[in-house]
Amino acid sequence: MTPIFENPFRGPFSFKEDDEDIFFGRTLEVEELVNLIRKHQLTVLYGASGTGKTSLIHAKLLPQLKREYFHPIYIRINFANKDEDPLVSVQRRIVEELKIWDQSIPDFTDGQSLIDYAAKNVIFKGLIKPVLFFDQFEELFTLGHKSDPFKLHRFMFQLSELIELRLPDALKTVDYINNISSFKVVFSLRQDWIGFLDDFTLLIPSINDVRYRLKRFSPSQALDAIICPSQSSIKRKTAELIIKTIGTPALWRDDGVVSGNVDKDLVNKEVDPFVLSIYCFQLFKKSHQKQLSEVTPEFVEEHNDTQLIRHYYEESIEKYPELRYLIENKLLNESGKRLTITIDKFAGNDEYLRKLAYQISENTGIIRVVGKEADSEIEIVHDRLAKQIFESKTERIAREIHEEASKIEKQAIDLKKSATKAKKITLTIGVVASLIIISLAIFIFRIYINFVNDKTAQGLEKQLNASKLAIQFAKDSITQLNNLITNNKPIPETVKVENLAMNEQAIKDYNITIKRQKKSLDSFFQVGLTLREDLQALIDKTNYLSDQNEELEKNLSSANAELAKLNANTAIKSLPKIDISNFKILNMANPDGSISSKDIKQSGYKFSFDIPTIQNSEDGWIRVKVLFNNGKYPMDEVSLQSLKFQGITKTFTIKNDKLDVFNNTSPRYFVYYVDKKTGATTDLLHGVFTIKKPPTEIQ
Repeated sequence: MTPIFENPFRGPFSFKEDDEDIFFGRTLEVEELVNLIRKHQLTVLYGASGTGKTSLIHAKLLPQLKREYFHPIYIRINFANKDEDPLVSVQRRIVEELKIWDQSIPDFTDGQSLIDYAAKNVIFKGLIKPVLFFDQFEELFTLGHKSDPFKLHRFMFQLSELIELRLPDALKTVDYINNISSFKVVFSLRQDWIGFLDDFTLLIPSINDVRYRLKRFSPSQALDAIICPSQSSIKRKTAELIIKTIGTPALWRDDGVVSGNVDKDLVNKEVDPFVLSIYCFQLFKKSHQKQLSEVTPEFVEEHNDTQLIRHYYEESIEKYPELRYLIENKLLNESGKRLTITIDKFAGNDEYLRKLAYQISENTGIIRVVGKEADSEIEIVHDRLAKQIFESKTERIAREIHEEASKIEKQAIDLKKSATKAKKITLTIGVVASLIIISLAIFIFRIYINFVNDKTAQGLEKQLNASKLAIQFAKDSITQLNNLITNNKPIPETVKVENLAMNEQAIKDYNITIKRQKKSLDSFFQVGLTLREDLQALIDKTNYLSDQNEELEKNLSSANAELAKLNANTAIKSLPKIDISNFKILNMANPDGSISSKDIKQSGYKFSFDIPTIQNSEDGWIRVKVLFNNGKYPMDEVSLQSLKFQGITKTFTIKNDKLDVFNNTSPRYFVYYVDKKTGATTDLLHGVFTIKKPPTEIQ
């Protein structure tokens, strides 16, 4: 990546040959390595990730070797490509590089070995000495399993012949031996894989003779690496503060610092070149943005190392948001350690994501892609950067959890408000309904009282009684008239007039009373009917609101449960993982490590491990299970009923009478996890074990 302004530091990128004038701090290492290469056929250069092996090779070692009449041939074999033949790749590179000096140099003939070609082809009678530089040689172990084993073995065998000078009889001449001796080999690999070279001890005995460890910068080297390329932008006092800021404790003393009579705090410090490069790159860029002519100690104090490295990642990933999730979730394990995976596993079949992966590798340097094929592998470039990416991921997840929790909390608050409002509405309606019902009851009661006490009603009762008497009197009068008629006696006028007058008046009064009664009753029933309809509508509304209130209560309860589960999950994830190294199988009594199936069926599978200290205010269960990958009957689980206990060693016995522990060869595994009442669970320990069948046991 070419910065917009002239930044003398390269950030996460390796230095190139053109950067020799800005690469400082490795003068002694270059001298020692050139001397080793001059004297030995094979030199092994190794160092921890981030010590700058590739930068040292390109920016200092290769230019210095060229000045001493060596011709470095830089080789990076793509072991991830199944179709690539490592031997053919090396042969092609040798011919390409030697033709730079002499166009008449021939190609390899069919079946020609490396040692044969080296014996018969020299440049300027051996004055120019080729050096085969195998950078990132650990990829032989990390990716080599993908290559054709025959091709890989042939490559290593021919390389061993060149290194060990195992000449066939036809090449055992002084000239051939001198020619072959001019070909040198350098393996450069990460310190993590240096032990794997022991696998080649029989094939290449000298592989253990010359091993050069590239250490981190000492304080004096770091001072050179900071001050020299900065062109007076960073003074010594500021450089010393940078070393204090990003340096880590070292087991050795830097005599250069001691003799330089500088701050004693720097004596036992060492500095990771990768961290120094990316920190100074960011520091220089930030000062340029603020238009500072010099990086001052005050400016350094404002920017700690983690802050600037984190900013570099955040600023870089901002342009590639599609890759952030993939990098943080697929290139880091649960503990934040970086992983190496294939491009297929990283991006799947998405060509767009594949292109972005290569782009971000080339443009930002935060990840490294090895090879260009489908099974190329990808990883974060450095452990320190991986740590910052992991912390960034953790903070992002924490923010997302907090935002989700806030969202749920807000929903819960809204639900509570709605429920409270519904309760208030229901209560108000209930009060109003009660008042209406009470008013209606009072109204009906008053009507009833008025009806009972009304004089018209009393008069009606009297008139009815009078009417009955009048009707009876009329009947008697009619009977009397009939008797008079029958006896030919005239009707007395007084009887006639009185009876008729009385009957007419009684009928009139009766009719009036009936009309009044009917009108009162009609009015009463009309009012009652209207009130009944209003009351029914009120009851229906109350029932509806009651149902709504019940639904709101359910939603509120569900939201509270989800919130509790979320909080429990957040809290439970902080519980410590268990180191399974203390896991012990107690009934593995046989010398060969096997277990009697009879013992397991009768007594159960017995094992123990240390349970860590867990303090938690909520009740829960510690559960332990033993499962068989494809077993028909999983073993019973064992539980502890509390999360509140100090670290102890617990013995468990888990059994299942129906389980035949030897019915398949699949691995078994045990799980130790926390299960809380809220439903939150977490896997605290997950280990795989196998059960061996005793050779003498009879099923």
